[in-house]
Amino acid sequence: MTRGAAWLLLGLVLSAPLARASEAVDALLLEASNADLRARLLAHAASAPDSLERGEAFFYAGMSYERSGLPDSAIRCYERAVSLRAAPAELDAYADALTLRGGKGDVPRAVAALRTRMELARRSTEHEIADTQGRLGWAWYVAERADSALLYLRHAERWLLDPINPLRRVWRYRLGAVEFEHGDPYRGMEVLSWLAVDSHFQDREVMDLLRKLSDRAKARAGLEMTLKSRRQEADALEQIVIDTLGGRRVTFQGRDGFPLGAVAIPARSSQRSRAAIVLVPPDDPLEAFDSLAAGMRRAGYSLLMLDGRGSGRSVAPSCPLPESWAGREVEMIEQSSSDVPLALRALSGAARVDTSAYLVVGIGPTAPIAASAAARDPRVRALVLVGPAPAPVDRGAMRARLKAFARPVFFEIPASEHETLPVAEALYQVTDVRASRISESDRPGDGTRLFRYDPGALPRMLRWIDESWAAGRGGKSR
Repeated sequence: MTRGAAWLLLGLVLSAPLARASEAVDALLLEASNADLRARLLAHAASAPDSLERGEAFFYAGMSYERSGLPDSAIRCYERAVSLRAAPAELDAYADALTLRGGKGDVPRAVAALRTRMELARRSTEHEIADTQGRLGWAWYVAERADSALLYLRHAERWLLDPINPLRRVWRYRLGAVEFEHGDPYRGMEVLSWLAVDSHFQDREVMDLLRKLSDRAKARAGLEMTLKSRRQEADALEQIVIDTLGGRRVTFQGRDGFPLGAVAIPARSSQRSRAAIVLVPPDDPLEAFDSLAAGMRRAGYSLLMLDGRGSGRSVAPSCPLPESWAGREVEMIEQSSSDVPLALRALSGAARVDTSAYLVVGIGPTAPIAASAAARDPRVRALVLVGPAPAPVDRGAMRARLKAFARPVFFEIPASEHETLPVAEALYQVTDVRASRISESDRPGDGTRLFRYDPGALPRMLRWIDESWAAGRGGKSR
């Protein structure tokens, strides 16, 4: 088993729930970004009178370092946070970072942190216990104790691979790698095959492991047939949704040559229409956008549903899955925001649209990308953010971009995502509060599914867009 780029990029993201930041740290998270944020957090950690607050500041500084690709600095901050607080999220982050680095003495330190974490997990939920067992298993694998690794991972497998587990792809890779080293090749092929299908066969390390496993089991032909069949079935089901929405697939390239995939849905009218770029979050199926897309199409919009890098059809060996953002999130947000103007150009090739002004829609984790794209392009007439969910250390950067955007923003908060309301309120304060809006839905449905269950949500949003579009006409460019 090589520990190359693909293994590194499939590192764990933080899974333990984060407690609300203290008032002082929360203010820092909203006021600064990246290096400036880290400097402020470390200064606060040195001066705060309370050890819990100091630990909190070190934790978020570590998160910022990690997302900027600075793992050694992240580990030092996480270590200080653990010594001061030892809260679940920082124990997870510390152990993950140590295991990922895998240097001399790193695994024993990770195991010690995970044993403390297990004591907390046993007072919490079965899911936290399983996640911690999985982390222990992977730590033993990095320590070249594959027998112990397999024992831990198989014991926790039911939850680790559960479809609702946000880290299920990470655990599929890890369990497959351990099965390859010290287990059942057929089981290894089964857990890894879904990653191959999800990545459209672009994850080179996954594909290499599958080839070796299938050769070991003398099942290369059967595996290839299974993979092809699963991909064809997924494509066929997706095509049914695309046809129902009146759309078609389009492909284009980012400025760096990265292949991007999207679905263009032209307006019903043959006249030149308004354009909307919708940034699809990872794991959101196209059918989740049915009511939004159909309603906006009837209202005279042409939409481009853009797959984010590492998901859908926007995949390549350099970024085959959403988890491949790990350790370079800051860079990827910026790269992805530069894809938005190119998406408008791609939409203009598939539908008659006015490219002098357009709407950008960000949902959940794609909200920071939408804000960055809007701040860069004076043609963005209005911005809609549904349940905005930037990482805590990205809030300051997102707030600065919305301030630079200097045009109205519509915040839609699904009832099932009420935890995003405080973030939306903080972001709203730097926009034009006379023209921006926060709309809360009390109906079921997360993300864009709320437009399916709340009949008043889409008309409210469309009325606001019409008002903002008219008000923005003739405004100064930035």
